[in-house]
Amino acid sequence: MKNKAFTLIELLAVIIIISILVTLSSLGVTKIMKRSKEQLNNYQKKSIIDAAKIVVGDNIDTVDLDDDCKYISLEYLINYGILDESITDVINNQNYYVKVCLDNSSVYNEDKLTYEIISDVNGLEPIFNE
Repeated sequence: MKNKAFTLIELLAVIIIISILVTLSSLGVTKIMKRSKEQLNNYQKKSIIDAAKIVVGDNIDTVDLDDDCKYISLEYLINYGILDESITDVINNQNYYVKVCLDNSSVYNEDKLTYEIISDVNGLEPIFNE
């Protein structure tokens, strides 16, 4: 009677094929995780800007930009009750700030506020006393 065992070459071939499949699948999972982090980051930035627009809109009478840019911190938005918790950049692990500027170059010479997410407030003053 013949012995029906696998040869060493057959076992090595199976191990190599399995390792290739594991490598390919892990690359796919890594790509999905990176894309998910980027989507979360973009969603957080949009939520923060929307929150800043609400706060500035509620306090438009006290906002004084004088052709300067100022910032709103996340802590202010949290204390105001717009955001529930501190949000950090999931990609770079930095804090966010919202830079608010007065844009006088808009059509019909109407003043317009622009909002931008920044991670550093060098040279900027807070828009509200925090």
